[in-house]
Amino acid sequence: MAKILFVYPNGESYPIIPISISLMSGILKQAGHLTELFDITFLMPRHLDHEAREKTKSVEHVDVEAYWGTEQKVDMYEELKKKIVDFKPDIIAFTIVENNYSYAKKMFAAAKEVGNIPILVGGLFP
Repeated sequence: MAKILFVYPNGESYPIIPISISLMSGILKQAGHLTELFDITFLMPRHLDHEAREKTKSVEHVDVEAYWGTEQKVDMYEELKKKIVDFKPDIIAFTIVENNYSYAKKMFAAAKEVGNIPILVGGLFP
């Protein structure tokens, strides 16, 4: 049995988790492995995706905080390190979409500070 930590560096605050995480997690669980998710969507101080779409008038303004709550003032890199220490994964699997690579790159470095755990990267961007 392996322990796999999925990481979604959702710096743009897209309001969905990529289906690949759900599918892979389900398949791995059926095979007897343990999985957990670290998602930074709700740790972001601003919802950049929504702001950009509002500026181009492709969507109307929505009070996102009314749905998602207000931002959490935490250091997402420190939170990731805590998650790794607590869960003790055998593998860390990142899913990167669109332009979240800059967040992912910093998160790779944070994960490596905790230990030499293999990191897999997938998703649309890679």
